[in-house]
This record gives sequence, structure tokens and C-alpha cells, in this order.
Amino acid sequence: MRNASAQINAVGASNPSLNNSLVGTQDLLNGLSNLNISSLISLSPAVATPTFTPFPTTSSRFSSAAPSPQASKSNREDLTDVQKTVARSIGAVAIAGIVLGVIVVVVVIGVLVVIIRRQKTAPTTARTTTIMSTTPTDIDSNTYKRMQDSHSSTSAMTASGGMWDDPVIIAARVPMDRIQIGALLSRGGYGEVFHGVYRGTEVAVKRLLPGTSKDLKHINDFLAEIKLMASLEHDCIVRFVGVAWDALSDLSCIAEFMHGGDLRSLLSKWEHEEHRSRGLDHSKVRIAMHVTQALTYLHSLAPIVVHRDLKSKNVLLDSDFNAKLTDFGISRERSDATMTAGVGTCLWMAPEVMMGERYDEKADIFSFGVLLSELDTQQLPYAHAKTTKDGRMLPDAALLQMVSIGRLRVHFSEGTAETLKELGMACTEMNPSDRPTAPMAMYSLQTALRSLRL
Repeated sequence: MRNASAQINAVGASNPSLNNSLVGTQDLLNGLSNLNISSLISLSPAVATPTFTPFPTTSSRFSSAAPSPQASKSNREDLTDVQKTVARSIGAVAIAGIVLGVIVVVVVIGVLVVIIRRQKTAPTTARTTTIMSTTPTDIDSNTYKRMQDSHSSTSAMTASGGMWDDPVIIAARVPMDRIQIGALLSRGGYGEVFHGVYRGTEVAVKRLLPGTSKDLKHINDFLAEIKLMASLEHDCIVRFVGVAWDALSDLSCIAEFMHGGDLRSLLSKWEHEEHRSRGLDHSKVRIAMHVTQALTYLHSLAPIVVHRDLKSKNVLLDSDFNAKLTDFGISRERSDATMTAGVGTCLWMAPEVMMGERYDEKADIFSFGVLLSELDTQQLPYAHAKTTKDGRMLPDAALLQMVSIGRLRVHFSEGTAETLKELGMACTEMNPSDRPTAPMAMYSLQTALRSLRL
């Protein structure tokens, strides 16, 4: 009893919040420790010594004679037996009460120990839960700082949520130290592309611009592009190799290297350096057909993938002039109820996109029609309308306004086959439903290509 009392006193002293709850238990122990059988006997009303009066016989009612000695002795023996019986009963009750009290005390102490242990572990758990629940999934871009090593960088990326823990991204990750970064190849509005080498093979390494590499929105958009590229597999789409990073600022998309450069650079070279004749010859139609093959693949996926930024700069060529689509930075699966964001490069943009109206994969078809005109003339779209009759240069905004209302259409050279002209004009119809599908455009080009071989 004294040991149990001492344990409870120690628990109360180390846990003030439980002290009040322990007072009752302490009192119970003190009472049990002072309890003894004699006190129980003296205090119990049921154990008072009875007084026995012998029942008188009939003859003794009228007699004053004292009872016989044998009767008195018998009464005293009976009294002694009763007292012994009562004492044994009280002793059993007292022992049972003490045992029960000890059991109760042990149970109480056990419960208190469990409570104390939970209180000791609860604050740590609560703090951890609070940290996890208050970690934002959308962190302001200004909070991002360059991280020096892969472990800390990866931990921060995972904590920020988003796509860092996406299984596609994780499976596509390659060691950054295996990639040799070379010369800068090109720079765009949001990213730049470097020549690189990975496992002895030339690759293109795309990164965000230094000014955008710490912005969470641009990082997540870049990751979305990488994930989309990882899911695409077609001969007319630039092959995805992997993704690498050591820090947020050097997130890199690794893709196959296209030795022929981009179509815009090639057309400019043909026009200004080689003075190649305009028109849609066999090589140009072949390039156009490769583009429609890529669009046919994208538009056949479930859900449909809309490139949304089809232009000559995003068509890459290998050394044999095989064309492949690239730059899926603003591509989107057509899962939205409406797609109204004005995205893409203005001169190749469909009127419905310019006007902020709902659009679908037919916006890519319009852009292809503009690209077909560009292949023909070797000049930027609508170059024929850039200069007015009085020699003034129209700004792009004025050109786009005329395109959006149908007053300006694409232009084809006089030597181009009528079937190809008709295809280009059909692709750039104002009404999207009047434009052909990608497979229809591909079939027309295949037919034209066969005729050009003859």
C-alpha cells in the first residue's frame, strides 16, 4: 500500500494536470492502509455481542428459582460459537475488500501510466501533424531559393506538392551528373535549349530561363510538359529521353537531338541564302505530311491532345529532313468543358483562339494551314499583306484583327498545285467545322506526294 501511495505521489508531482484526479486514489489507499479486522468488528453493527435470555418453562413462570448450571453453560458455549462464526465472516469480508482495493489501485496506476505516456508522445505527434497540414501546396514563387544538393532540393519539391512525386516524373528521372551540357542552341520566351550528351548520345537539354526557373507556376507548367512528352510515342514527335535536376533552377527536359534544326530557320535559309524557288515541292510536301501524321496521332488520343502552338519554330528536322513536332509547353488534353485561353503564337493562331472563344483540335488544323502557306512562300505568315500600297508596314496587331474577322487569308504562290492551295484554304476556314480533320489533310498530302513523284 505504501509503495502504491508513493507511486501516485510521484505521478502527481511530475504531472500537475493529473494531481486533482489522483487525490481520490490517494485517500482510498490511506483508508485501506489503516484498515484492520478489529476495527471492522468493533464498527460493524451486525457483530454486536447478543444477550441470550433462556426461554422459561411453564413451571418456572410462577417460580423465582435460578436456572440450572447446565443451562447456563450451554448458553455460554452457544454464544462463543456465534462470536467465532461472526469473526470468521468479518475476516473474510475484510480480506476480500483489501484484495479488491489492491486490484483497483493497480488498475488505476496502470491507466495513469498509459495516460502519462500518451501525453508525452502526443505533443510531438501534434507538432508533426501541424507542420504537415500547414505546408502549402501552392507556395509563392518568391519563397523559392536555389538548393545546393539533390537531397534537400528533392525534399523541398516533394513538400511543395504538385507533380514532383508523380510516378511518371519519378520513373523518367535520370542522374544530372550523367548529362554533359554544351552550347546554347536557342532561347524562347520561357526556356532555352542546350546541346548535350547523355550516355554517349547527343541530346537536347531544355531548361527554363533564369528569370522563370524559380517561379512555381512555370516550374509546374514545365513539369506538365515533361509528363506529356513522356507519354507520347510517335515517329513524327521528338523522342523524350528523360528529366533531370539537382536543384529547382536546373530542372531539365532531355530529348533527342535534331541535327536539321527548326523549320523556320531552314525556310529563312532557303529564302535569303540559297534563294530557293517558292512553291510546294516534294521535300516541302513531305515535311507537311509528317506534321499531319503527328497531328493525327495527337488528335486520336483519348482524351484528344491539342498542341495549341503549332508553328514552324516548333517543327524540328533531322539530317534527312524528316520532320517532328516539339514544344508541348502549352499543349492540353481536351478534357475541359471549354478551352478559351488565348495561347499560341499570334501569326499562326486560329480566329476563335484570338477572340477567346471555345475551341478544340480544329485550332491545330488552322495553324497547320498557316504553316503550309509558310512552307510555300518561305516567308512569315501574311507577309504579302505586311506592306500597304503606300509603303507603310502594318503592325501584327492590325494583321491579326483582319484575320479574326475574315478579311485576311493566307497566301500561296502561283506555281503551287491547286489541290494543295485548296487544302491550305480549307484548313484556314473561319468556321472550325468547315476545316478538314488531321487524317483528311494527311490523305490529301499523301495523294499530292504521289503525284509529285511522277
